[in-house]
Parts: sequence; C-alpha cells; structure tokens
Amino acid sequence: MQSDLKKRFLSHLSLKTILTIPYSLLIFFAIGMVSYTVYTKERTALNNVTSQLRDETAAHIQDHLVTLLNTPHQINQLNASALQIGRLNKENTEELQRYFLDQVKTYPAITSIYFGNSSGGLVGAGREVTSGIFYVTETENFQHGNFLKLHLDENGEKLTTPLSIVPNFDARLRPWYINASQHGDAVWSEIYILFTGQDMALAASRPVYDEMNNTLLGVVSVDISLLQLSDYLKNLSFSSVGQIFIIEHSGALVATSNNEIIFKDTNNDGTKERIYAQDSQSALIRQSNKLLLEKYQAYENIPDEEQPIEFDLDGKKHFLQYFSINDKRGIDWIVVIAAPESAFFKNIDVGNRTALLLVLTALVASIVASFFIASKITTRIQQLEQSTNILAAGNWDHQINMDTRVVELQGLINSFTIMKDKLHHVMTELMSEVEEHKITETKLKEQRDFSSQIINLMGQGLTVLDEQGRFEFVNPGYAKLLGYEIEDLIGKKPKEVADPEEVEKINIQRKLRTAGKTTTYEARLVRADGSIATVLITGVPRGTEGNYKGAITVVTDLSERKRMEEEVRQAKDALQHALTREAHLARTDELTGINNRRHLFELAKSKVKVAARYQLSLSVIMFDIDHFKKINDHWGHSLGDKILMEIALVVQSEIRSSDLFGRYGGEEFIIFLPMTPATQAYTLAERIRKRVANLKVHSDDGDDVSVTISIGVIQMRTGPTPESLEELLQRVDKAMYDAKESGRNCIVIDDL
Repeated sequence: MQSDLKKRFLSHLSLKTILTIPYSLLIFFAIGMVSYTVYTKERTALNNVTSQLRDETAAHIQDHLVTLLNTPHQINQLNASALQIGRLNKENTEELQRYFLDQVKTYPAITSIYFGNSSGGLVGAGREVTSGIFYVTETENFQHGNFLKLHLDENGEKLTTPLSIVPNFDARLRPWYINASQHGDAVWSEIYILFTGQDMALAASRPVYDEMNNTLLGVVSVDISLLQLSDYLKNLSFSSVGQIFIIEHSGALVATSNNEIIFKDTNNDGTKERIYAQDSQSALIRQSNKLLLEKYQAYENIPDEEQPIEFDLDGKKHFLQYFSINDKRGIDWIVVIAAPESAFFKNIDVGNRTALLLVLTALVASIVASFFIASKITTRIQQLEQSTNILAAGNWDHQINMDTRVVELQGLINSFTIMKDKLHHVMTELMSEVEEHKITETKLKEQRDFSSQIINLMGQGLTVLDEQGRFEFVNPGYAKLLGYEIEDLIGKKPKEVADPEEVEKINIQRKLRTAGKTTTYEARLVRADGSIATVLITGVPRGTEGNYKGAITVVTDLSERKRMEEEVRQAKDALQHALTREAHLARTDELTGINNRRHLFELAKSKVKVAARYQLSLSVIMFDIDHFKKINDHWGHSLGDKILMEIALVVQSEIRSSDLFGRYGGEEFIIFLPMTPATQAYTLAERIRKRVANLKVHSDDGDDVSVTISIGVIQMRTGPTPESLEELLQRVDKAMYDAKESGRNCIVIDDL
C-alpha cells in the first residue's frame, strides 16, 4: 500500500519540481556544509591556540619553578664551600650576617639565609614577606640559647631592641638541621606556616663538613616564600581566563592564582593548618582536583608527563592540563592549569549568528533563481519526451524532428539517433556471441573441476587472495590446519587469523607481492581453538606490478619443528639458571645472605692493594656476639640464627655501598671501610653497637632476647711498608679480643 502511494506521488511530480527541489536542497546542503566546516575549523583553530597557550603557560611555570627551586640549593652550595675552605669565618657573627644580607638583597625570591653551627647557635639575615624590611637573626654567643630577631636602621645597623625573642633555641633540634645532617646532602624541608601567620615557606638546607677531618660544622639553609609563588601565578596572562594551582601529592595546596588564602585556623585555637584542594574556595579548583582523583584513584598514580583533559562544570566545558615538578631533594608537586571553554569562544559565537543570517538570505535567493531556470528547461524536455516514447514502443524507423536553439538539447537528439542505430547492430551480434560463450564456458568448467581435485588433495594449505587481500579461495588443507570451515574463511583477510604481533609482517609481505615479488616468510596463525600454528608461507603475485590482481599462497605447517626447538631452548635456560645459582651460593653466606669468608677476602685484597698503592685511609671493623654459645645452648640454634640475620640487617642498613661486609665465621663479622679513617669507623661501630644492644628477638616461648657485641677497630698502616691483609686481620682480631677483655659490649680502637 505504501509502495503504491509512493509511486503515485512520484508519478505526479513535474520536471520543474524535480529540478527545483533537489537544486534547492543541494544549495541548502552546500551552504550548511560550508558553514559547518567553517565553524568546525574556527573551533579547531581556537582549540589549537588554547592548547598552545596552556602549553606555553606550563613551560613558563616549569622554567620559573626550576629556577626558583634551584636557586636556594645553589646559594647553600656556595655558602657551604665558603665556610668549609675558611673564606667565611664561621665564628664571626657580624661577617656572616653582612654576607647573608647581601645575598638576600641579590635574590628577590629568597626570604632568609642562615647558618646553624654544631653548638646549636644560629646566625642569619632575611626580609619581611609583606613589608620587604630587612632583618638579621642570631643567638647569644653563637651558642644554643636565646634567639633574637633584629631590624636594621637606615644605615644597615642592628637596632638594639629585638623584634622577637625565642628562649632555649637550639638549631640542632630544628627539622631543617636534622634533615640535612641525617641525609648528608642537600634536602628540602616540609612546607610550614610562619609563626606570624602571614605566609607559608619552604627551607632548603645543606650540611657543612670540615675539609680536614670531615666532621660536621653545621648546616646552611635558605627559606623561600610561597606567597611570592602565588603572586607569580596570579600575574601570568593565562590567569585572566582560567586558574592555576599547585598541590603536593597529599592534596595540600602549595600556591594558587586566585588570591586564595591556602591556610587557616580551622579549630579556632590559634593553630593554622594548610588547606587541601578539595576544600578550596574555588569551584574550578575543587572540580579539577576531583577529576584527577576519579581518573587516577590517588595522587601517587598521576603520571609525571603533561596531560590535557576536558570536563564539564555547571554544564559548561572546561579544559584542564597538568604536569609534575619533582627533584631528588624532596620536591614532588603537581601543577594544574584549568580554564572554561566559554572564555575563548565568546566572540566566535557572536560572529556565527551574523553568518547564519547571511546564509539564510542567500538560500532564499538561490531557490527563486532555480525555479525560474527550471521553467525554461522543462518546456523543451517535454517535447523530447514525446519523441522518445515512440522509439520505446519499438518503432526503430521513427525519425526525431525537433528544432531547438539550445545546443545541449540538439546534441542530445543527434546522440540518441546514433545510439538507436548502433544498439540495433549490437543486439544482432550479441546473439552470436552468446552461443560461442556457452561452448567456451563448458571447456573452462571441465578444467576447473580437474584443478579443484588436485588442490583439494594437497596436504599443504593453498589460498587465493583478491586485490584487497581477502580470501577468494582456500583449500581443505588450509581450513584443516586452522580448524575452520572453508566458508568461515572466505572474505576474511590473512591478518584476521594471524597473531596480532604478526600483522605488520603480513602487511610488508603484501606490499612486496603488490610490487611483483615472490615472498617466503614464517608467521604465527591463530587456530579456531586459540592455539598457535607456526607456518611457512610462500606467496606468488597474480598479475604484474602495474596490474596487481591478488596472490596465490602455499602454507606449510612448522608447528612440530618449532615445538622441538622450544624444548631445546628451555633446557639451555634451565642449565644456565642452575649455573648462575651455584655461582651465587659459592660467594654468599647461606644464612645471612652476605659475603662468605672466602669471597669477602677476595674482594678485600683489591681494596687493600688500592689503599696501599695510593696511600689512602682504610679501616677494618671486627665484632663478635657476646656469650653466643650460651644463647644457643639455652634458647636453641633457631633463635641464634635469627639473631645472626637481624644483626646482618642492622649492619647492611648502616654501611655504604662501597663498603665490604661479610661473615668471618660462627658469630664473628668483618667490615672493610675504604677511604675511611679510624675515627669515622669508630663512629659507625658505635651506631652498630647501640642498635644491636636495642634489638629484641622473639623466641618460640614468646620471650624477647637481647644480645651485645664486642668490637675492634683499626686503621691500615700505609707508608713505605703497608700492612698486608693477613696483618690487618691479626691486628683487628686482637683489638676485638681486647674489647672482650674490657668487659664486652664496648669498642677498642687500635692506635696507628
């Protein structure tokens, strides 16, 4: 019924209507496509500009942060070197304050520079974050005690009245001092809030060692203000359209571009705490933080590289981009850049409305013009229609007589007359060719049947590929190899039944065949049951290089040969693993996992030779567990083994990677310390002795068992006749037994 209505509707359409409506629709479609393309290009271009602006902003921020975070450590390195070589008098408070004050004035991003000595004293200089006024700090007599903060007058002299006093101040107990002295290198402190409550700061500190005996002289430190970092973000041009903020991996805010206070008195008790991104006053910061957590589950999972993200906030599209800033000294921040799309597309939307009005005006004008042109054409077409109906009735002798001034219509009439004569001639010849074709087809069928019998009996697989690389034909041998039915493979491409890792290889071989070359290669095919078949494929192109028609391939199963090769490889790997394990056991103490006696002495010989040749210091520590036999007799050897393993772990955590540590025998251990004088070795031995004395090893009865050790320390005698390894062992063994004679749980250091 619907088909009849459609035919009736179409049969009553005039040529004028058919020409006018499609033409109008075509114009409408063309204008729409152009408008849509222009609109899309505009948005794409602006998206690219927006992305470039975010990238440039990220680059500026990254460069600024690298400079900001490197400067304090460069200052510390400079000051530490000056103190170490004596260019700065570490005892002269006035000289140090003047020197630090000049540095503070030179670097605007620095708020304070100071030095804490090994007596707990401190001296430094700085500037107030809000007012920019310079000040100096010191402790009385450069010792631990009262801490004074003094402003400077117009001439740079200290005022007598302290700005603030902190009693019982000891620099050695401050986190910046402790962190640097424990790490032994440059390190950052945790971000902290100034006691004035006006700013947050970050301290970079570095230990200073005596150049002669490598003892700790103190710690130099530099503070930077995070309020200045927020001001930098606020002054970036991007901040006028979006927001920038920096967070730690804990989620705590480090700096923002929106003048937001990022710390507050949460409990109204005078103690100010930092604000986290999830509690920010800015909805854009909160949503950006939430998006990062939803995408990566935790801050620790956020990748270091820059990542662009799009998201919706209050029904509006926003852009987000982030990157990480970290160093080996403790900085691990995430910088986030976010902005609404509307900030960039406002002017484009106004222009699009104007363009739409112009497009509609052009469309109406085009429809009127098309209607007028169609009226002129349809009149002549109707006359031509009447003549063609006569020819359609079978009157081949009919002549079309119609004069027209339209060149195209007159050409159509002449072409139709010629076509009529040729079509009559072709119909006559076609009947003769049909009879010849039937005879040829019968012969071809007989040849195809014979070829099919041969192909179907082949043990190897054979396939025929068309120009697009699809299976036109597969023989039963190929289908059986893969476990498919033949009809399941027809129309597929070879890479659809290949291991995904082989796809690139298959594409390369197809390009070679397209160029007219015969190819032979190995490939891994996936059977219907999911197993892998390793095969050898030889492909011969059909046609020539310039007229490629596809290819014929012969497929040979290599699975059994590959299986045998894999078994041989696995046997070789197992043998190599066994040899490696035996070599490891020959060097390692089985119980503690450290060097055994033989391997330890092999390594120690080279250390002793180097120290003797270059007159370098080398110390040796030997220690023995006190009353170890009684522990084994009373608690059993299993507890004794636990004690040996725990002590080995304590020593490994204290020594350097260049030191040698091994089990001498029973409950005796030896440590070789290259480039280490006996005084430093004594300090290490004391730490080990204390940690061992504090060990609590649980017995099977539930009791905690403690042990002590007796330690001997010596330094190798160099000079014209340096000591040998055997002489070192005899002397350190004697020092250890002297420690036992002295009451045990102590250290005896042998004089040089």
